[in-house]
Amino acid sequence: MINMTHFFKLSQTTALVCALGVAGLTSLPAQAADDGTLTIKAGVSKATCAVIIGDNAANPGNSSYKTLNLGNIASNNKSSIAGEKFGRPVQIQFALTNPEDTSKACDLTALSSGWQLKTNFNAATQFTTVGTGTSAKNYLKNEIPATAGGTNAVVTLGVGVRELVLKDQENIIVGLGNGTNIATMWAQFVYATTGQATPGKFNFIMPVTVAYK
Repeated sequence: MINMTHFFKLSQTTALVCALGVAGLTSLPAQAADDGTLTIKAGVSKATCAVIIGDNAANPGNSSYKTLNLGNIASNNKSSIAGEKFGRPVQIQFALTNPEDTSKACDLTALSSGWQLKTNFNAATQFTTVGTGTSAKNYLKNEIPATAGGTNAVVTLGVGVRELVLKDQENIIVGLGNGTNIATMWAQFVYATTGQATPGKFNFIMPVTVAYK
């Protein structure tokens, strides 16, 4: 399973900073003992959309938290090749909706010229690299160790017919214009080594962020 958790941008946050001066400071004019100075600073940003993660456009759901279940897949009986996909790709949809009514699409025209769906990875702990040299490719590493019953299979991600090239730190999953409110991504199992994948469970938590252009 891949648990996808959406973390919203700090674009709906207002900040308030108050500073009270003290009478008698040499850098300020002399004031009576009961006088003070109050400085108020704040910033207000445009309203953003709500991000709903669902299975398909007909059933978008109403939550920013979703578990993508790749199913209980039987490993092939034949000798597999490291980096070969198996099972079937399973799709997930990210929909930008009206924050006050998630059944309605978000109006992006007043917000931005487009948006990007992003995620961040730590290559040292979250990737398994298959292959060497120019053929090396990163895949999502199982967070469940073999000692706890985890499979050694890994997972790849894709958009449309394109398989994503996963890299350390920021990854742009897809970028869309403001006329499109839905982004679709898929995930699929991959053999990490030549031979059969070891039986076991798979889990990976993947936070996603929406950035507006």
